[in-house]
Amino acid sequence: MIMTILPKLNISLSLQNQELALTLARTQADPDRAKQLQLNLLAICAVEQYLSYLDIETSREDSNGFDLIQQSLMDTADLMLPGLGKLECRPVWPDQDYMFVPQEAWGDRIGYIAIQLNENLTEGKILGFV
Repeated sequence: MIMTILPKLNISLSLQNQELALTLARTQADPDRAKQLQLNLLAICAVEQYLSYLDIETSREDSNGFDLIQQSLMDTADLMLPGLGKLECRPVWPDQDYMFVPQEAWGDRIGYIAIQLNENLTEGKILGFV
């Protein structure tokens, strides 16, 4: 697959989104799993905000990314685009030069998008998509 590189688009993550991600992450007993859930949710929120700027409809209710049962079982960060399908939103650290997509997210996705999160988790940059 060829990844389309975009100009780095800065997206501020609202305090509400940061608190939501942290609150949901605290539901996980495993600290590593909790951190991954927090990062996944912030990546989803960044993409959701970007798509809202473009007037593209999204549905949290139909996304596994906000389903705590699904999140406790799988490492997914999907966001449903009604009528189109699921977009996988993968978090990337500032010093990371690749986007990791776990096997459970290889299936029914219309695309994969890389979001670089800053170290204090207040901002995301959409790097590109496949």
